[in-house]
Amino acid sequence: MSIADGTHQRVPDVELLDRINSALDSVNYPELKGIRCLASDCNVSLVGTISSYYLKQVAQTTVLQVSGVRRVDNQLMVRP
Repeated sequence: MSIADGTHQRVPDVELLDRINSALDSVNYPELKGIRCLASDCNVSLVGTISSYYLKQVAQTTVLQVSGVRRVDNQLMVRP
């Protein structure tokens, strides 16, 4: 689990998920659009299967940069 540094503002979960999905869409890795994101009280879980450890890290880093995200629980699995 990763924790964002600095302060965070309390954001409703629905708004936070919209921000996260927009951020993942903007990274230009189409595979990231298939990630399932869950949010609860500024904590985000990433769920799904992805093709590489690099993309797993890109997803986590991208989500941590979204305003309002406090923690990311990266449960993404990498296909063998």
